[in-house]
Amino acid sequence: MDLPAQTLPAGWRIEARSPTSTRFEDCAIRITSPNGEVVEYLARPYQVECEVTRQLAEALGTTQSAAAA
Repeated sequence: MDLPAQTLPAGWRIEARSPTSTRFEDCAIRITSPNGEVVEYLARPYQVECEVTRQLAEALGTTQSAAAA
């Protein structure tokens, strides 16, 4: 499915974290519904998915880029 979304529906939240942005070792993408239900996708730092998560966190403004640090 290729449906690009520029914004989330009202009440939804998406968060991304990488090992460089928090004290956690794993990368994670967390999606929270308006009802507070949460789904979280985890990846280890050495996995390709973690690099993609790091890029998403940077794009969302939840972490600084290495160049800005």
